[in-house]
Amino acid sequence: MITDNDIKIEVAGPENLRNAALSVREHVFVKEIGIPKDIEFDGNDGAAVHIIAYIQKQQNIIPVGTMRIRSFAGFVRFERIAVIRDFRKTDVSEAIMQYGFNYVAQKGYRKVGAYCKKELLPRWQSCGFYFDKTQKTIDHNGMKLIPICRDLPPHPRALTMNSDPYLLIAKEGHWFDDAPEIQQPSKSNNILAQLKELKNKCFNR
Repeated sequence: MITDNDIKIEVAGPENLRNAALSVREHVFVKEIGIPKDIEFDGNDGAAVHIIAYIQKQQNIIPVGTMRIRSFAGFVRFERIAVIRDFRKTDVSEAIMQYGFNYVAQKGYRKVGAYCKKELLPRWQSCGFYFDKTQKTIDHNGMKLIPICRDLPPHPRALTMNSDPYLLIAKEGHWFDDAPEIQQPSKSNNILAQLKELKNKCFNR
């Protein structure tokens, strides 16, 4: 996480952040791409975790990207990744995924699944995904999507049934906010630095 005046990426727990995350998807998928609203909002949002990238400008929340995570026994799925137009040539989508990797690894997950367009596979591969030959290609919302997967290393602080009970009742995704980081990937640091620079360029004129 970076300072309150920069782009933040976190779990959209509060209602205002969750609504902001959903608004990004409505703008990108429904209004821009033309996916029917009842198909985009498929009834699974209430059972999912939403990651949001946003800018705090005074008292206002300016959402720039989002991703949905659904959890199953032994694996999670990254879904509905959307970024507003002005930030699509940045690494904001990758930064959201990097946050998601760390978040689910802290919960003990070791495998992430997703679907993507075949032509976007190189982008996903740059984030550690690979084509999953064990699953089927699907047609969804008029798009042919291929299955991809990423294996995660064990997180040094992965939560378990035997974790400190005060960690288990802490705010979702903020279990270790007051503890020093064991490891902070330099790649994530570079991405956040780029987003900070872009934020200053776009909003501090």
